[in-house]
Parts: sequence; structure tokens; C-alpha cells
Amino acid sequence: MKRRTFLLAAGSLAVGFQCAIGQTAEKKRIGALFPYPPSDRDMPRRIGAVEQGLAEFGWVNGRNMEIIYRVTNDPAQLRAYAKELVSLNPNVLLAGTSPPLSALAEETRSIPIVFAHVADPVRTGWVKDLFR
Repeated sequence: MKRRTFLLAAGSLAVGFQCAIGQTAEKKRIGALFPYPPSDRDMPRRIGAVEQGLAEFGWVNGRNMEIIYRVTNDPAQLRAYAKELVSLNPNVLLAGTSPPLSALAEETRSIPIVFAHVADPVRTGWVKDLFR
């Protein structure tokens, strides 16, 4: 995965996060679900890119927000993690690709889900158009 692509996605998360919850003094929570093996050597870099993108908009993990990461490439575990993240009532959810998006969307319709690396989200029905 190219670093620029992931940073762009992280920046999109930051914008979506701000739109979804507004900028207030209260600590906010993000639930992030990634479809990779837990031992994936690129996970620290992916997490760093997400946190860097959010920091550019003033959101710092541990200071004014909390990010709860779950990582697995097992489909059954993905669904279990999606259920767990939704039960924690985060302000916004982050889906790394289509499988986590699907798992999260099955669990909630009320928590905003920001996603990255989803092929043709309009055609697949995740969004009505690219302007929303």
C-alpha cells in the first residue's frame, strides 16, 4: 500500500470525524477495524498514518480522542470485533477496506462509518454518490 494513499485516507477520516462529531472539549472515541493478520509488519505504519492524518486536524490519540483498534484477517473474528466496537458506542467507526465495512454496517446504522480502500462505493451501494 502506498503511503500517500493511506495518508489521504487518514485525512479523509479526520474530515469525516470532524463533520460527524464536531470539535468539542469532550474526549471522542473512534473504533477502527482493519482486515490484516495481527502480525502484519505494516500495521504500525498504517496506525501511524491514521494518527498523523488526524493530528493534522488537531485530533491526538490519548489527548482529545481515543482510538480503539481491532485487527484480524479472520472473517468470523471480523464480525465479532465489529460487534464489540459498536457496543463501545464510539462517535465514529473506521473501516480499513470492504470486509470491515460490511461487518460494521451489519452492526449499526446510527454510528457514522468512514472507510478507505473500498472499490466503487457507489456501485456497491455503500454511498448514494461521491458527494456525500
